[in-house]
Order: sequence, then C-alpha cells, then structure tokens
Amino acid sequence: MKQFISNVLSAVLLLSTTFLFIACNNDDVDDLKSRLTVVEGMIGDLKAQLEKAQTSGATVTNATKDENGVWTIVLSDGKSITISPSSGSSNGGGSTISVKDNGNNLIITVDGTEYVLPKGSTVTALIYSPQYVDGMEIINGDGLASVKFLVNPTISAADIANAYCDISEAHELKTRAGSSMFKINGQATYADGFLTVPIRALTVEAGKTYAVSIQMNLGSKVINSNYFNVKIGPDYSFISEDLVTPTFASTVTDATQLENGFYTATLPASADFLGTFNFKDLITNVPAGATFEIGEMGKQNGAAKNIFDILRNSLKTDGTWTLTGRPGTTFPADDKPAGVLVYVTLNDVVKMKVYWKVVDPLANVSFVGKLTDSPHMEAFGATNDGTDMMKAGANSVKIPALLSKGVDAFGLRHGNAEVFLTDWWPNYSVSSSEGEILYNDGTGIVMSELGKKYAKFSRGLYWTNIQTSIASSQRRNIPERPAAEGSADNIAWCGGTCNGEIIGGYDGLSGDDMTKFGLSIEPDGTFKTTAAYTGLSLRVGPGLRFEYAYGEKNVGGGVLCYIWINRRSCPTGVTDPAAR
Repeated sequence: MKQFISNVLSAVLLLSTTFLFIACNNDDVDDLKSRLTVVEGMIGDLKAQLEKAQTSGATVTNATKDENGVWTIVLSDGKSITISPSSGSSNGGGSTISVKDNGNNLIITVDGTEYVLPKGSTVTALIYSPQYVDGMEIINGDGLASVKFLVNPTISAADIANAYCDISEAHELKTRAGSSMFKINGQATYADGFLTVPIRALTVEAGKTYAVSIQMNLGSKVINSNYFNVKIGPDYSFISEDLVTPTFASTVTDATQLENGFYTATLPASADFLGTFNFKDLITNVPAGATFEIGEMGKQNGAAKNIFDILRNSLKTDGTWTLTGRPGTTFPADDKPAGVLVYVTLNDVVKMKVYWKVVDPLANVSFVGKLTDSPHMEAFGATNDGTDMMKAGANSVKIPALLSKGVDAFGLRHGNAEVFLTDWWPNYSVSSSEGEILYNDGTGIVMSELGKKYAKFSRGLYWTNIQTSIASSQRRNIPERPAAEGSADNIAWCGGTCNGEIIGGYDGLSGDDMTKFGLSIEPDGTFKTTAAYTGLSLRVGPGLRFEYAYGEKNVGGGVLCYIWINRRSCPTGVTDPAAR
C-alpha cells in the first residue's frame, strides 16, 4: 500500500470546518460511499481544504456514517470533517461529491476531481533527523545513502519488520519531478526510536540538490516524512536505460514498436488480468536476473495515483501478476498510450518498456435486455389500495422482492407493466462469450460466478435512486369515490382537488428533497422512509447498475420501472405539499 502524499507532516492542517452535503445517486461507492450534492457556494473552499489535506500528510484515522446520514471523518492531526444533510439548490443543481473507502484511502471526488486522503493511524510523525551540521544527505559515486527518521510515537521493531518503505515524492529544488529519481535500497532498520532507511539515487544529475520525502506503510497505517535535502556528488553517474528488443511469445499477436524504445501489445486471453499470470511468460528473451515493475503513468495524484498504487501492488518483481484492487479503465494518464506500462529492469537499468493493453470483455456487451420501457405499476398490497405498503413515518420496502411477487403486488399495471412482471424481469439474463453474467434467480437479479469474477474488488450489482417524485395522495377513481370526476361530492370525499398525479415542482426529487422527506434507496434495493415521511403518495423510480473491474453497466435503460405507492389512498394524517 503506497499513497500519494507530498508535503511536510509537521505542518498542522486546520480542517475543522463543517461541510454540508446531500445524498444523491449513481456513483462509484462501496461500504463507505455516499453520493452527495454540495451547496454550490462551498465548492471552492472545500476543494482548497482537500488540496491542503492531500499534500500536508494528514491521514484519516476514522470515518463513520450514522443512521441520519451524518458523516464524521477524523484526521490524524486531531481535526475532523463533519458531512451532514442540508438544504441546497431547490432544483437539484449544484456540484456532486462522492466519498469512497477503498481499504487504503478515503477518496473524495468533487466534480470529477479526486482527492486522496490515506487511511492511517494516530502515528503522525516520521521526522527527518539530520546527521550532518549542514543538514544535507550526500550521495557520491556509489549512489547510496542511509537516512534517519524519528518515529513518533515509537513503534516496535517487530512492526518495522513488516513495514514497507517507499519514496513518497522527490524533486530537484525549483524543478518538480517524480519519485523515480530515488528508490529504497533494501530493508529499513529500527533502533532507539530511529528509523534508518537506505536509499539509492537513480535518475538524478551529478552536482544537483533534491528534496525527498519518505513514506512508510505499516499494515493499514501510512506514515509520511517531512522533506530532507539530498546533494548528489560530482562523481555520480547512472545509466537509466540500456534497451534491448523484446521477443514476444506466440500468444502475443499485435506487438508494435513505438518511439523512444516503447512497445505496445495486447494481453492475450491466456493472461488472466483479474487473476494471476506471469509477464515473464509473454516475453521470451527476459535477461537473467531481471525484475519487473510498473512504469510511471504521468501525473501521480488523485485517481491516477490510486490506480498506479493498485497496479504496482499487483506486480511482483519476478513478473507474477495478482490483481489487488479495482483497476478501472484509466491506466494511461495524459497523452500516454493505452495500457499498463511494465518495465523490465536489470540492476535498476531499464531494459524493456511495454504498454500492455487490457481487453475489457464486457465493453461491447449490452446489459439492457428487454428492460427498456420503464413501465408504471401501482403497488396495492393486501388492502388493494396501497395503504398497507407505507404509512406515515418510517417504512422499508424491498424493491427486488416486490417485483418478484409479480402481478400480485400491483393492483394496476400500465403500459408494458404486465409483460415486464411476467416475462422481462423474471427472465432477465445477460451473457458474454465466456458465459452468463447476470440472471434472475426468482428473488431478483443476481451475479453468476463469472459475474462475481468480473466484479472482483467492485460493488457488483447495486440499486440507486434515479427519479423519485411526490404525487397527490387520493386519486378520484378509487372504487368507493363519488361517480362524478369533478363533482363537489368527489372533491369533498377526497379532501381536495387531488388526482394522483405528480405535484408541480416535485417531479424528480433533488438530493435536498430526498433528505427533506426522508427518502432513500439502499444498494440492496431497499426503499426507505424516515419520520420525515408523512404518508405522501410517491412514484419511486429505481435504477439497477452493475459495477465491475473496468466500468459500470445499466441493467435496463436507466429507470428500471416506476412504482406508485399510496396513489389511490389517503392514510391518516397525510397533508400533501403545495405545488412549488
């Protein structure tokens, strides 16, 4: 686990401001994810705070979400961020934010820009300890140096044995560069509260001075050092590349040479990118003693840094590949060629550079099936009017179970709802050339073993709200109503001129409204209301999505169907909101 943090840990991050967010939909989230809409005026300030947090070295020591949807994120400097529901744009405008925990990082995305805060511990300090009066580390012709750090609070020598150190960031003073300028040269040692880290210079220039930061990964804890200066001696020299032409195995059919010694090739079907294989089996002339490593992917922050860490952690130096996280689709960065860049190195000298293109086997597979019509259906329940489906206050309805009951659960069905319930939904299935991926097992749509493989490190199937609306609660065509549609008796019987249609201004509730009325759709398809719900008639528009290793697919065309609740009834205490 290696996170992107590139600034001085001793700087104190003042980040106690409370930020207010609103639940929303359709985002890359798992256990610790929530789609949110932030008040527009706070976006600039939030981005500035996150940028400071990302570069200061503060880590996330705890992140929780309570039953009211309030998030509390505690940082290693003792400060915290509170994320709670609030009023925002009444028309659903504003910016979108998502919060994701991938095990190693808390990733907060603001309008598509990701800010990565590593999950760490209360251990906050890995403080450089100068060994010379000038405070400078010197690297001469051998390219080696050992750097000392005070670890605060202290940790055990046994912990250090399981720790992993890496260069967090390095740059020539006044000229930014990347961490590939230096490397950790062997195992760090720990004694008397001090950590000694051996480093080796690589792509640096004789006579120049560099600023370097060390990162130590201790299980799930991430500790980052402040910067120290390294001066490169006048006799230092290093040849970073001595390229040889790779000879590819017969299973690699499209190897192509690019400029500057790079090659590009597609991983063959025999190389299971989502499982385990060895890159050494794909190149027949790998030099004896050579090692494999992931090459730089361009700008190393945000999403690119997170993916780079996953790829780097998945590749062992002997060429063995075992995927450790969700790779997504953005392997290249900026204008780099498509694919995972793998270096073959010998004694830290690059011998081969290959961009391995990864084929998404589901890229051209449609997950829509026949679920394209988004039909309307009215949930009645045992009372035949819907009043037993939801009362005023807290409710919980499992949408997959409701749909699996078929026509028995819906007293009125409009358009293609009948065929949706009797054919399209129960018989839904999607397959690739490898076999079936999703199917309906009688309780709802589920993943096959192949689908679970594709969804490794992903959410797989998850439900989300797309277009929930509020309607009038008593439609005049209830069987017991007075006969005349517009008669005074009918209006008196209904308690008003309601007709069961969407109330003006409430067609497609914003995140603000969903929170205001206590409405949500959980990832398992459970539609919930809280005490804020007062028995209003609802038209629930759920969506079902499949998140897998490389992307996401809609099950159906978007809104799976529209489920009306309490459209033809008026539970006690209902007061419909006025049109807005």
